[in-house]
Amino acid sequence: MSARHPGRPRVPAGTVERLVQLLSAGDFDSEESRRLTDTLGPLSLVLRAVERITRAQRIEAWRDVRAAVAAAPRNGLVHALASRLLYELADFGHALEAAGTAWNLGVVSAGMLRYHQARSIGCFDEACAALEDVLRSKLSRPSTDLADHVVDFALDRLLALYF
Repeated sequence: MSARHPGRPRVPAGTVERLVQLLSAGDFDSEESRRLTDTLGPLSLVLRAVERITRAQRIEAWRDVRAAVAAAPRNGLVHALASRLLYELADFGHALEAAGTAWNLGVVSAGMLRYHQARSIGCFDEACAALEDVLRSKLSRPSTDLADHVVDFALDRLLALYF
């Protein structure tokens, strides 16, 4: 079992590196590749999606990202990474949804990610909501990891959207 995550089995040394080697070589479906993907779980699907994007295999990448999100409903890191990849794949609705989920799961950077994505695609209501969430979190939980300059930026951007 992993010392950092009790109850989760320890991943053998070199597993991630070997999967990256296989994916970089275009080996997505061999027995070894599938075994390593199963061992590493949803994050391996994110890795595979990144490699597929670099190979212009956008539909397969999208499927991998959506599978990772479905397999890890309570993993903020998977949702934050998925948000970035879905945005790159032009699935803006799911990108915003994944950023919102990551934020709700405690990924501090996901609040501003959601704002930037929403603003860039013209969803100003969603952009305002993201900024309001960032500001509310600082007020309701002053010990949050949000830096003061992020809060200042969020307030400045929110006022600019309203006025």
